Amino acid sequence: MANQRIFVQGKETTPSLTRSTQVGLPPDLLEAASQRLSLAALLYAIAYSVAYSIGRFTSSPLYESPEHSAVGDVSALVSISLSLAVFWLARSGRLDPQLLLDIGLIYWVVSAAGIDFGTYWYLPTGDNVVGISWVCVWLVLFPLIVPSSPGKTLLAALVTASVGPLMFLISLVFKGDPMPDGVYMLNLFVPYYISAGMAFAGSRIIYQLGCDVTRAREMGSYKLIELLGRGGIGEVWLAKHRLLARPAAIKLLSPQVLG
Repeated sequence: MANQRIFVQGKETTPSLTRSTQVGLPPDLLEAASQRLSLAALLYAIAYSVAYSIGRFTSSPLYESPEHSAVGDVSALVSISLSLAVFWLARSGRLDPQLLLDIGLIYWVVSAAGIDFGTYWYLPTGDNVVGISWVCVWLVLFPLIVPSSPGKTLLAALVTASVGPLMFLISLVFKGDPMPDGVYMLNLFVPYYISAGMAFAGSRIIYQLGCDVTRAREMGSYKLIELLGRGGIGEVWLAKHRLLARPAAIKLLSPQVLG
């Protein structure tokens, strides 16, 4: 927007050099992020349903015990139902986008716990672990789809990574299995915390890009809110004054017209 002439409600003005003390995602990006939460929840519900059904309705010996299978069935039902509820809530538009993103971080933790419990309930203790848990994929993927502030993302990522060992210990207590050695535990859970660090790094990059958009839309005492129209000579934006409780219409003339 450099080198553009600015008209506020028909009067030409010069933007001051003041900067907003609060920088975050602009409203339209917040709205888009909250809507992508519905996509993340739907993907989780579908993936969990398919993965669980493949194991549950095959001849796997892990599901032979009715009592053993019943606990897994309840865990799967709760995880899938929760995801569908979050999908509906995000699509309904009933909540403020920022509040919805905060709820999404809680959902991130709880949904990872559902994967962990479903995995470790059926995993025989002491078996060789090959590859990484699906929670590691969920840890990295979720903040890329649903960005939040780096601080909140880091806290939620660390809690999500720590839920894995907790669910593992709970499954041991339920099944009465012995505690494995430390090397086994390290191989199992170190990838969780590596994935949490990757989630934080990715979230920080995406959030910073959103903050850059916010700064780019600031015009001194006015903050651009929404693009109202675009024509051959420039753009018209709905704006908000930082001190005055009234909206404004700002017209930006393009540099080509000025030239």
